[in-house]
Amino acid sequence: MRSRLYFRKDDGAQREEDGDPEARTLTRMKANHAAARVTVKVRWQDGAFVAFGSADFVDHIKTNGKADRVFAKLMRDALALQQNVSPALTSHNYAPTIFAKSADRDGVTKKGFEAAMLRLLKAGAIAIETYGKPSQLRKRLVLG
Repeated sequence: MRSRLYFRKDDGAQREEDGDPEARTLTRMKANHAAARVTVKVRWQDGAFVAFGSADFVDHIKTNGKADRVFAKLMRDALALQQNVSPALTSHNYAPTIFAKSADRDGVTKKGFEAAMLRLLKAGAIAIETYGKPSQLRKRLVLG
């Protein structure tokens, strides 16, 4: 994935109004799989930059983390019950569809589970395993 982030000092007028010479702005200028022109205001504090104000993509990262955690938990629960879940969209046991119907989904939607599944597959946290008779091979998700 390619992206471009700009990290700038706030201009003098803004710093005088805010009274914060340590304020900076982080702007996502370009991204292949995300919205562009999203900004986060940060401040140097105790040796690190800390976000303040409205931070759209910080909230997005938190939401992704939640979806990933819930997906992994439901995946472990399904495996403990010996329930196979599939990565195939047309399958009757498609993991995001099954997990979106779960009472333990913690507010994550099917679309959120689909994105989480792709992130976890890419990270190697889960994997696709082929099983079944050679004439009827099927795929299921397993922990990586």
